[in-house]
Amino acid sequence: MNRILEDVLKARQGHYTHALEVETVDQLETYLESLVEEFSKDYTDEGIVGFITSMQIYALDDKHEDAIYAFNVREYVDTLLMDCRHNEAPFKA
Repeated sequence: MNRILEDVLKARQGHYTHALEVETVDQLETYLESLVEEFSKDYTDEGIVGFITSMQIYALDDKHEDAIYAFNVREYVDTLLMDCRHNEAPFKA
C-alpha cells in the first residue's frame, strides 16, 4: 500500500474515501495543486504520483464530464512536482 494512503488512513482512523468529486477541470486542478503542495514536503514524487493517480475521480456536472475524464492527471501532477522541486514558491499564494 502507498505510504501516503497508509498515513491518511491512520490519521483518519480508517474513515477516508480515496476519491475526488469535481464539477470542472479547474476545480480538479485546484484539488491536485493542493494535494501536491500538502504532500511535497514529506513524501517522494513517486509516492505522491502513486497516491493521486490511484484516486477515483467523479464528475459532478454532466456538461463537464468529458473534459474531466479526459484530463491527464498524471501529466499535470508530474508538472506540478517538477515546478515544486525547481521553484521556491510554485503554488498560488
